[in-house]
Amino acid sequence: MTGVQTCALPISTASQTVDVYALPNPNITGNNVICPGSNTVLTANGGVSYEWSSGTQGAVNIVTPNQTSNYVVTAFDQNNCSASIGYTVTVKPVSYTVLNDSICSGDSIIFNSAVIKTAGTYYDTLTAANGCDSIVSLTLSVNTLPQPVITQSGNTLTT
Repeated sequence: MTGVQTCALPISTASQTVDVYALPNPNITGNNVICPGSNTVLTANGGVSYEWSSGTQGAVNIVTPNQTSNYVVTAFDQNNCSASIGYTVTVKPVSYTVLNDSICSGDSIIFNSAVIKTAGTYYDTLTAANGCDSIVSLTLSVNTLPQPVITQSGNTLTT
């Protein structure tokens, strides 16, 4: 008979309960299109605490971007599980119009509801079709009137 060896290891069982939590479902609200120099209030929800990519803590983040920018918020739930979402704020362009004009000395021009008689650069701010500022600049030149030169030769006057 050939020898057979067997080894029996003691079997122990252990159990552990693992809780699996759903991730928070963050959302951001606020104006996503603004004019230059304006701000918008971004508000996060879907969690119990929030951290913005800018370092701001809390659900509210007031932003004043100079250009189109993306903001990310991470929402945490009561179990410290987290999820993030991004939000783009688009900054509309400002419209610039440059005008050059000239008048004769003694004449005038109306610009920005004002009567202008002197040379210089003048500005007006209007509302553009996109709802943002439209800046108009006028550079006005004033031309002097020619002074007539009258000469006399005998009985004839010439200019």
